Amino acid sequence: MKRALVMMALAATLAGGSIAAQAEETDVASIKCSEFLQSKDAIPMFVMWIDGYMSQKSENTVISDEWIQKLSQHMGTYCSQNPDATILDAASALK
Repeated sequence: MKRALVMMALAATLAGGSIAAQAEETDVASIKCSEFLQSKDAIPMFVMWIDGYMSQKSENTVISDEWIQKLSQHMGTYCSQNPDATILDAASALK
């Protein structure tokens, strides 16, 4: 699991992404699902950010490969079906 997380973080760091490269700071609350899906190189970085955001809200500090896979799949499915929603809307819709 740690190896997968390190690889995701490394890939996101090295590859950057269109949203992440636009500016030094990005307001994640304003990122639309359509933008999220278009910035394929930045998706792992945003999934990890969303995991941290959700972990803070739930006070759950446990991370697992299964959870990251579930979150990633949910974000892809939700955002494909709701391109005008924000990625925080997508994360909030995860049950």
